[in-house]
Amino acid sequence: MLFFINGILVTLLTWALQYFIFIQFADRDSWGYALSTAIAFIVVLIINFLIQRSLIFKQQGLFRKYLLTDLFILLLVTILAPVCRLLLSAVITPEIGDKGGFLMAGLIASVPSFIIKKMWVFDGLGKAYARD
Repeated sequence: MLFFINGILVTLLTWALQYFIFIQFADRDSWGYALSTAIAFIVVLIINFLIQRSLIFKQQGLFRKYLLTDLFILLLVTILAPVCRLLLSAVITPEIGDKGGFLMAGLIASVPSFIIKKMWVFDGLGKAYARD
């Protein structure tokens, strides 16, 4: 449960940063949205690793496995965010799409993120291959 609470807080922090970066672009198109998503995601990556290592899983974990996992999640969110933005824009309003597309994508991606980190980075298979 703590993982998901942290995930929500980190997602909200990343969302605020992503939206701030996005509104700096003159052309607020899907490419700018995807780029601002990637930049915000990368900024929060190291902070979240430290939080998960010390508070969530309470295990060392290998940073390179964490990085690989987050790169996969980054790609997933970067692909999902513009799609979610367009969906929310079509169903609700363009403003809600701009503000909520990334948030929706981040929440969707939190499930595979938890499973991979639990099983591979901080526990389970991660312990078996600690020499990697």
